[in-house]
Amino acid sequence: MLLYGYFLFMFAYSFVRDLNPVDALYVFDQTILMIFISTRREAIQICKRPMDCAIALLATLLPLLAVPNSGQYVISEGACIIMMLTGTLLHIYAKLSLRRSFGILPADRGIKSGGAYQFVRHPMYLGYFVVQAGMMLAGPVGWNVVLFTMIWSLYLWRIHIEERLLGRNDAYRDFCARTRYRLIPGVY
Repeated sequence: MLLYGYFLFMFAYSFVRDLNPVDALYVFDQTILMIFISTRREAIQICKRPMDCAIALLATLLPLLAVPNSGQYVISEGACIIMMLTGTLLHIYAKLSLRRSFGILPADRGIKSGGAYQFVRHPMYLGYFVVQAGMMLAGPVGWNVVLFTMIWSLYLWRIHIEERLLGRNDAYRDFCARTRYRLIPGVY
């Protein structure tokens, strides 16, 4: 937690020089994560495979290595802000749906199937994808393109890890039967 706090501080500091609405939303987005991490409940079962833990930690910390956008919008600034607000609201809604069951490492802290989880099995990651896509479209920077591509790959890998762990729970298997799609209804 201290490591994440340090990275969050350094990340926010790097954006302060030229803070625009898109960058401010991204800093806010990452700050919310710290709040939810610090209030989580104990896990019934937690991932112990070193590679799986490394993937979870990388997927959490790497977004803090993003740099401010170039300001050369691929789509309008307003559309980027709407995307980022939508993604932020979605992953906050997902975290509120989980309540204290949220955590960094894949774990079973009780199966939640209401709220944002009644639509897709991983709405939090969908929110992260939308926020980060909005950040990219606000002015692609080569570093961010490479970084977000890596992060998105880690999110997909992490979904697999979480589903493997939670698949041991009968309640989760029932949830999967009711909520067929992982990220995008009708697609995946």
